[in-house]
Amino acid sequence: MRFPFLPVQPLYTVFVDEEETKLETAPERPPQPAWRQLFKTTEGRILLPVIAIAPVGLIVMVLVAIWSPKTTHITGAMAFFNIIFGRAVSISIGHAGGFDHSLVIR
Repeated sequence: MRFPFLPVQPLYTVFVDEEETKLETAPERPPQPAWRQLFKTTEGRILLPVIAIAPVGLIVMVLVAIWSPKTTHITGAMAFFNIIFGRAVSISIGHAGGFDHSLVIR
């Protein structure tokens, strides 16, 4: 099949030095993806179980939110204030909410 809008001769020619092509080394193997390199390290092997456990923790949090909204509000406030103001404020909010010391510390 011939396309009438394409020229018969190439528009340009490439001059290649044959000696130069003979001396070139073989191309290197492409690098592995970053996630494969990550999972070969110790940190990556620690990250794998965390990735597997995180959805379970989210499911438990949703179930607790459904069954006990008051507990969810206080633990959410504890988490928020722990991030913003620190552990001492978070512990005092937990105790003010009526939780036992063992639950507040966890």
